[in-house]
Amino acid sequence: KIKEIAPEVKVLILTIHDGEEYIYEVAKAGAEGYVQKDIKPEELKDAIERLIKGERVFPPAIEEQVPEESNNPEQFEELSSREQEVLELLAKGMSNRSIAETLYISDKTVKNHVSNILKKLSVEDRTQAVIVSLKRGLVKLS
Repeated sequence: KIKEIAPEVKVLILTIHDGEEYIYEVAKAGAEGYVQKDIKPEELKDAIERLIKGERVFPPAIEEQVPEESNNPEQFEELSSREQEVLELLAKGMSNRSIAETLYISDKTVKNHVSNILKKLSVEDRTQAVIVSLKRGLVKLS
């Protein structure tokens, strides 16, 4: 919400959470940085200074996985509600035919939805789609 009102504001999230899905969510929301609350004061100062210089501040282990322009909505193109349903069933390991039967749609329609999902998530196959969607918190395994 802050980025919608004042896009020039730099946002650094200070949190206790360390899961990748949280990091993707804050990146998706437009934050330029994400640090843990137990960070040392000198490291926090450094993170703030880097942010002021225009650098992004994310955990090194996943820095390259966070999209460069994370506050760009096109980077995270929204899935339709039907694509979301298909993605959740993909994450459960279902085949196109099983998905079609579950959702009462044709195999061809499922293939179209899967194709759209791959394009929107910028991945090449179903496995990558599931991995990326889990990391970004788009789906959860129950």
